[in-house]
Amino acid sequence: MLRLLSKDFAEFAAKLEMDYIFAWLDWDGDNVLANAGIIDYGSVRQFGIRHDSYRYDDVERFSTNLNEQKIKAREIVQVFCQLVDYLRTGIKKPLKSFNKHQVLKDFDHAFAQARCDRLLYRVGFSKPQREYLQKRQKSAFNRFDKIFSYFEKAKVRGPQQKVPDGTNLPALYNMRRLLAYLPKTYLAFLPSNTDFKSKNIPERDFLKQAVSRFANRQESTLKEKHLKKIRQFQSCYKNLIHLVSKVPTRRGTKTESIQTVLSGLNERSQKINADTRLTGNSLIQIVDVLVQAQRAGLSYGDIQETIDHLVFEVSHLPENHSYSSTDSLARTSDLVRKIKQLLKTHTEDI
Repeated sequence: MLRLLSKDFAEFAAKLEMDYIFAWLDWDGDNVLANAGIIDYGSVRQFGIRHDSYRYDDVERFSTNLNEQKIKAREIVQVFCQLVDYLRTGIKKPLKSFNKHQVLKDFDHAFAQARCDRLLYRVGFSKPQREYLQKRQKSAFNRFDKIFSYFEKAKVRGPQQKVPDGTNLPALYNMRRLLAYLPKTYLAFLPSNTDFKSKNIPERDFLKQAVSRFANRQESTLKEKHLKKIRQFQSCYKNLIHLVSKVPTRRGTKTESIQTVLSGLNERSQKINADTRLTGNSLIQIVDVLVQAQRAGLSYGDIQETIDHLVFEVSHLPENHSYSSTDSLARTSDLVRKIKQLLKTHTEDI
């Protein structure tokens, strides 16, 4: 039980961190089941970009932030280490005596693996490609992870800002948009494999795609300090693509072309990193629009069909290809368009 619980919480915490899902995981512990399933969605929200400085103000105290959720998940596992030991020995030992428990080391390892897999998934790599990079090309991944995190965790200048239900210092870059932009752009100007390693997207274009709407004019202007980081990012990103292109396919020793790898990345990353992000702020506006539509006479069946379509739109699963709709979507097309616009308007919000 302890090993399974540790693995579940490690993978859960990694997904929360990499998908920018705020779930608290502190004293408001009724948000989560012992199998790391969420049950209290009132305290859960998804951020459009990495707003890891956001804290919820619950009057008595502020919540944890996105970066601290792994720590809290690990502490939950540590309490279960204490619990299991008590069941075995009948003696309740201090919690701190389990600081170096083997299960906590297993938690750290499982978290690192799950986080690595989730980042490569967001880039657009297939499962076999992710497994190859994690098992055979760890150093190449670590270099990419380091430069990716540099951009992902960067914040706009200034102090913490007051928001309606807490405080936040917005993220400077939108890495989702960048990950969707890169493969299609490389495909557009790559006539052959020979050009791939030497051809870079212009730094100005890279920065334009990366900066979030929270960046001011100065932060959006290309400077000397950006050049090295942008070139480093592109070098590490392209190196991963080059490495997976050399992985033998199931049919034998034939490897894939750079264009084939990029095409697969492009197809998956466009869905995974779509700008129809259901953030907390967009959800507030969408619920208001649905309530207004119901009061205006829209049937509950049509509202449910609209919600089902919305769930499909925001699932961002590359395996999903089409939505099997009914005639009601034609009747609610204006409502659907309004909701999609709200999703895009608030796609970078908390």
